Amino acid sequence: MRYALYLPNFGPTGDVHTVIDLARRAEATGWDAVFVWDHFEAGALPVLDPWVALAAIATQTERVMLGPMIVPLARRRPQKVALEAATLAALAPGRFILGVGLGAPHDFELFGEDSDWRVRAGKVDAGVATLRRAWAGEEVVPGLRFFDEPLPHIPVWVSGGWPRKQPFHGVEHADGVFPISQWSEENGWQPLSPQQVRECLAAVPEHARGDFAIWGFDDRGAYDIEEYEAAGVTWWTVDMFQRPLEERYAIVEAGPKRYLVGSS
Repeated sequence: MRYALYLPNFGPTGDVHTVIDLARRAEATGWDAVFVWDHFEAGALPVLDPWVALAAIATQTERVMLGPMIVPLARRRPQKVALEAATLAALAPGRFILGVGLGAPHDFELFGEDSDWRVRAGKVDAGVATLRRAWAGEEVVPGLRFFDEPLPHIPVWVSGGWPRKQPFHGVEHADGVFPISQWSEENGWQPLSPQQVRECLAAVPEHARGDFAIWGFDDRGAYDIEEYEAAGVTWWTVDMFQRPLEERYAIVEAGPKRYLVGSS
């Protein structure tokens, strides 16, 4: 199991200097990755651009993985994402992961964009295919290439709610999945159970099972980390949403050992 910080790009971690500081501390205390949200509006100020923040993190760290989780590909032009991701992957060789998904409908509606899930889903499917063509050194559109040879492989994780009836969009070109549990009036947001993890893994193509990242929310939940590992989880992402800044720093300083069985 590897452990990642999951930082909202707004509120207490909407300040780029704070995010850089947390990333440096995370590397020093044994965390494996720093992932940053990609939202326009989430009810807290300030808001930062995750791509610029990640570029800064890439130049200020040496070991931790990093990436935007989750990029709403339907509102970010895939030809631009292809270049941004390739540039970040070059800044942090072997450390960059790109997460993609449908995005929050409200982020589209605020700017008069079509938030219909079918429209967003179609753009994600087509967009991930565009990314793969670009990184393979192929033509993005007739007569236009970005690279004269294939780039080193860039991992792509696809996201979506689980359980679900439709497949994860973009999964045909994915290396892993980052599912999000459904909201419950009784329990709010909770991590998927190990059984839900197994069901989700069984529903995605074998090539997309390389990584399974789970959104940890408040803590590890009702199950031990070993149960998640046995189910196939490879990443535990520790959520920083709705936490005071001092608590976010305390979690970082404690290191991922606090999530192991028997830790307090």
